[in-house]
Amino acid sequence: MPKIESPDEWLLLCVAVARMGTLHPNYFTWSGHARGDLEKVIRAGLAIMRGRRAGYLHKPPILIKEPVIATDRLDLVHNTFVNRTRGLRDSGTLFRDVEIRWSSVVPHLRPMAEARWGCKVTIAPTHSIAIPAETIVSSPKKTRQRTARSRAEQAISALYPNSVPEQAELPNALLSRAVGEWLKSKNLPDVKNDSILRAAGRRGK
Repeated sequence: MPKIESPDEWLLLCVAVARMGTLHPNYFTWSGHARGDLEKVIRAGLAIMRGRRAGYLHKPPILIKEPVIATDRLDLVHNTFVNRTRGLRDSGTLFRDVEIRWSSVVPHLRPMAEARWGCKVTIAPTHSIAIPAETIVSSPKKTRQRTARSRAEQAISALYPNSVPEQAELPNALLSRAVGEWLKSKNLPDVKNDSILRAAGRRGK
């Protein structure tokens, strides 16, 4: 049976922003604070990151050893690392598909969340979560639907190990984006929004 990786995994920057809601639920509502706090940790040189160097996208990601300086731009939505002094658009892009090692930033994000929101932050124990495979199918179409939903469930369990936030805190559009980016980071096929919402319990089976 497939298993979810522990939080000591590589996450795309946009997925790491979504994961911050597991440190404090207010990050789901105030995503700007989530992006800002994560970028502070990165710019302080406290994060381990990797990415695909521009011009070598066909090669595996490499560790990013360059410091993130004042003129650099981190795009936590499109997962890019750009030096704005080196040109415009793609000519200034240093790395694409930038990922962060989650375990390298959690010890620094936790006290930031506590200071910002004024309460003790606790993190649920991390375990590998087994996802049972579907064993009964009645048609190829249903097989594809169930397989897609299994991928959605896998992504949701990895992103929100405690529970999926309420829709008021995490709108459907943001949930679908986070799931899509997680699947992309694992080289898994995309899943339709309906399957994601069903997997999250927001739509009838």
